[in-house]
Order: sequence, then structure tokens, then C-alpha cells
Amino acid sequence: MISVVPAWLRCSLLLPLPLAVPVTGAELDYSVGAQLHYKEASQPIAIQDKRASFRVGGAALQLAAAHRRYGKVYLLAGGGYSPKEQASFLGASVSGSADSYFYGVGYEYRHPLSDRHTVVASADYIDYRVEGDFSGVRGTRPVAATIRSDVSTADLSLGWGYRWSEQASLVAGIGQSDWQIDATARGRLGEALSARTQAVADGRDSFVFIGGEYRGFTWPISWRYQRGALNADNRVTLNALQVTIAAPL
Repeated sequence: MISVVPAWLRCSLLLPLPLAVPVTGAELDYSVGAQLHYKEASQPIAIQDKRASFRVGGAALQLAAAHRRYGKVYLLAGGGYSPKEQASFLGASVSGSADSYFYGVGYEYRHPLSDRHTVVASADYIDYRVEGDFSGVRGTRPVAATIRSDVSTADLSLGWGYRWSEQASLVAGIGQSDWQIDATARGRLGEALSARTQAVADGRDSFVFIGGEYRGFTWPISWRYQRGALNADNRVTLNALQVTIAAPL
């Protein structure tokens, strides 16, 4: 049986992208900012007879349009790079670097209940494409493989927000994530044997989150930490951290 363990991006945190200034219209407020997020499973995921690490994320440029009544819509696109990743292919341990790019769309709606309390509903979809060339040795024969992973997550969440002051606020809540993984490895053992394997899995799991916003600097900073589970053939803990810097609305 051919065994493949694709390794997804272990993202090096990139330098923040330049911050732009918002443009205010009659009904919509527009802004451009920088976002940094990272998702990692606590241990390798088991998919059929294969095991895979789960690490995705990077730095992104975010475009947002906010309406005081109907909420905020945003688009994001970015990428990341890992200088060293490891995988298993054709019984050999292989390593190499990985590049990735990703894009996403999201929506957030805030319904005020009082001067301090707010109900916050949000939804987002992010699609990651990660690919790397890996090499190693099995016995005395060289092994080379190209591994590509397509990972997508669609999250829905509902939270309760509390404003501590004019500058600081917190939000906490629960949500549900639909995820899908499709990893493909193509490679060669020496000059004689070539192979292709694929691992596909999807699922729906719940999570909890806490986040906040601080407006005491030139540009507001918002953050969110999310903790949930990812159930394939085994159950692993999935942690996610997101930090966004944007110009004031």
C-alpha cells in the first residue's frame, strides 16, 4: 500500500501589508487593511490510510464595505511561505518548501441591544491552495514528489459583544465550521517507479471563540481566537488566530 503524508503550510508570519486610508460615501464606508491569520491542528489528521498535518494561514490584503444598517462585507486575498516542510511518500521521508495563496469573503452584522451590549453574527469562506516540491532518499534511491493541498473552510458564528469603553470591546460566542480537504501527491522513486495518491475528507464541526477590538492607536486593531474540533478518521483540536489592522471607519 502506498502511503503519503502531505504537509500543509507552516506559515512564516509575513510583514504587515501597507495600510490604506478609508473612503467614505453617502451610505457605505470603505476601508483597506491588513489581516494575519493562522489555523493549526493539534496533531496530524488521519484520512483513510494516510496522515497529514494541518497548518494554513498567512498575510492578506482586506477590502471592506460597511453599512451602518446592513452590516459589513469584506474580501481578502493573500499568501504565505514555509521554508521547510516534511512529508512521507513511497515509504520515504521527504522535505522541502511550500508556497500558498488564498482568498476569501466574509460578512458581519452587529445588532445593538443597548449602549454596551451587541449581538454579533458573522460568516466567512476561505479557500487555500498549498503546493511544494519535496525530496528524500529511500535506501539508496532518490525520491521526489510534488504535493498539492486544497483546503476550504466555511464558518458561521453568533456572539455577544460588550463595549468596555469608547476604545475597547470584547465579543465571545459559538459557531460551526464546514471544511474540506483534497490533497494530491505525485512523485517518483528512482527512475523506474512513479505514483499518484489522493486523500479527500470533509466534515462539519463546532467551535467557540473570543475576540476584541481596540481603537486607541492610529488604526483600529481587532483580534479573534477560535478553538474547535476537526473530525476526519480521528478527532483533533483546531486552533485559529486572526488579527486585522484597518483604517478607521
